[in-house]
Amino acid sequence: MVIKTVYEPPTEFNIPGLVYFPVGPVADMTPIEPAQLFDNVYYIGSIFVGALLIKTPDGIVMIDSCENEKAVKTLLIPGMQKLGLDPKDITDILISHGHFDHFGGGEYLQKEYGCRIWMSKRDEAFMLEVPMMPEQFMPIGVPEVDEHLVGDSLVEIGGVPFSIYSTPGHTPGCMSFSFPVYDNGTEHTACIYGGLGMPRTIEEQRQFLTSSYDFRYTCKEIGADVALSTHPFVDYLQDKLKKQNVPGAPNPFVIGKNRVELFMDCMIASIENAIAAQE
Repeated sequence: MVIKTVYEPPTEFNIPGLVYFPVGPVADMTPIEPAQLFDNVYYIGSIFVGALLIKTPDGIVMIDSCENEKAVKTLLIPGMQKLGLDPKDITDILISHGHFDHFGGGEYLQKEYGCRIWMSKRDEAFMLEVPMMPEQFMPIGVPEVDEHLVGDSLVEIGGVPFSIYSTPGHTPGCMSFSFPVYDNGTEHTACIYGGLGMPRTIEEQRQFLTSSYDFRYTCKEIGADVALSTHPFVDYLQDKLKKQNVPGAPNPFVIGKNRVELFMDCMIASIENAIAAQE
């Protein structure tokens, strides 16, 4: 299977600077300069996909693992070194769902550094039963899952609380997250919706819609004011990075509670549109 790059979303699902839902997969492998987003959060990867790294008192927790061993060796590890981070400090990897571009680098990291791999039990099976591995990204490793992510739970790793939410639809066992981030010492609440691409069947899309409504409610309930993604084209990461070092300007990744809800509203609208087109 070959993924083609598509850059033309319906305008109603695209709010420049906030959220961008394309009509097809975006496979732009152009590297993004490794970046520190918050005191304790970093992004390393390409425009297509990458990993978020959360620094804890005991090491580094990653959310997702890049798409394959090559990306880990050419982007992740050099990027960490450039940011002054040591790959040996990776203790845990939380994998949001069972698509190759989220778990593909996990096997190498697990074998090389002994870090624990977390994934939902359902998507552990999905990762093995429905391999989605385009030719241009091969070879892709499949990690062994050490711990299962469970929805509506709290996992403390390295003294940092990670809230786990079950959000099936994009995949059967997709998981989403929230955790504290710090901007010059000021605490904010970040959320990550684990799976953003539109599933194919109308039944999956309906499940996706239910999960999106649920996660929108969760974001409001916990007061999330930061929305992050391991697909940086979705949340305009590059545009935000350009604004990050402007003297006196606020951190562009702190978008506020209302805009986090708007982020989810756009996602909900895109799913409703896809369902309506089939009914």
